[in-house]
Amino acid sequence: MKHCSRIELAMYGGRALGFLARWRVRLHLLGCARCRSILQQLTDDETLIHALRQARNDFMLSDCGAPEEIAARSGGRDGDSAAP
Repeated sequence: MKHCSRIELAMYGGRALGFLARWRVRLHLLGCARCRSILQQLTDDETLIHALRQARNDFMLSDCGAPEEIAARSGGRDGDSAAP
């Protein structure tokens, strides 16, 4: 059996394959250390990307505040400016 493509492995890791394709990839992974290694790398990359996105979101929320705070600082939701 030929090796799985990176796209197939990424879809397998993301649970985006149909039943038969998932079964075929799983069967291949049982006997292929190379594809298991690539799948692990893709999984690690996805975990890192998720962590970076979460850190960015946490930073943006802590830096800007909640939408109500932003509206209050800018003078309200309707665009009226607040008196100093």
